[in-house]
Amino acid sequence: MRKLTRTLQPEVLQKFDHVQHTWADVSGEDKALIRTALDEFQHGRCAYCDGRRQRDHHHIEHFRRKGLEPDRTFEWSNLFISCGPGGNTPHCGGFKDRQSYDVNLLLKPDSDNPQDYLHFMMSGAVVVRAGLSDEAQQRATCTITVFNLNHHLLKGKRHQEALRMKRQLGLDDLPDSSDAELVQLVRDEIEQEIESSRTVTPFIAIWLDALRALRDA
Repeated sequence: MRKLTRTLQPEVLQKFDHVQHTWADVSGEDKALIRTALDEFQHGRCAYCDGRRQRDHHHIEHFRRKGLEPDRTFEWSNLFISCGPGGNTPHCGGFKDRQSYDVNLLLKPDSDNPQDYLHFMMSGAVVVRAGLSDEAQQRATCTITVFNLNHHLLKGKRHQEALRMKRQLGLDDLPDSSDAELVQLVRDEIEQEIESSRTVTPFIAIWLDALRALRDA
């Protein structure tokens, strides 16, 4: 999960009103236009796990469930692209909609910065960031649980990205504060990678947290 900057609402959504329409009234052609608009700021990745969107395994996700809050069915700020759909989806939006939770506790990636709440470890695990208030800890825990961000498939993919990062940097591990020159060199390389590939690299949170650790070193 990473911070997203939402673009302007696509015109196609102006055709629909929750009083007169349901999501079933949205044609495949119109859904394709909505996906294109979402991809302008999601860049082909799931809003929740940040993995690459699979061609035949994704859906337009309602952050607040349209069945519970129908007035938000066509609300632009309520829509994302997520892994799924289907009752067997083990994580992200498809998993979320089978859980019982307080939606107000969930981190919303276009309004919250997940990096402020979640620590993406080199092992691939996602944990609650240290030093948070009780409320922030509750939100972080709820988000990890409801989206099942520690599902073994996601942990494995994040770990592979961490290994790729180490290979690219030519390191076995991140340097510690005892070698200030190396810390600065690695920090510069990570910053360059983030700047050049933020929109295309999946699981970019691994890089962002590595940079954060080096800045604190």
